[in-house]
Amino acid sequence: MSTQILDNRELERVLSAAAVSETFRRLLLVDPVRALTEGYQGERFNLDVRCHPYLSNLRVSTLSEFAQRLLRSPWEQEVVAQCGD
Repeated sequence: MSTQILDNRELERVLSAAAVSETFRRLLLVDPVRALTEGYQGERFNLDVRCHPYLSNLRVSTLSEFAQRLLRSPWEQEVVAQCGD
């Protein structure tokens, strides 16, 4: 069973924004739900609200770790339970 919090296109958009903006990147690593909900320079990201609990508990220190955690497959049962199929 696997799921993805953001589809690949959305994840690319998020990572691109984080790569060019240190402010957005810091917020993404500290408070991903807020960063993804607020968006970047007027751009919004499509985030399944059922995934907020998982993202709220996500503890990473680099953009690379963030991407790896979101792309991990198969997802742990806890993530699947929180985000659905």
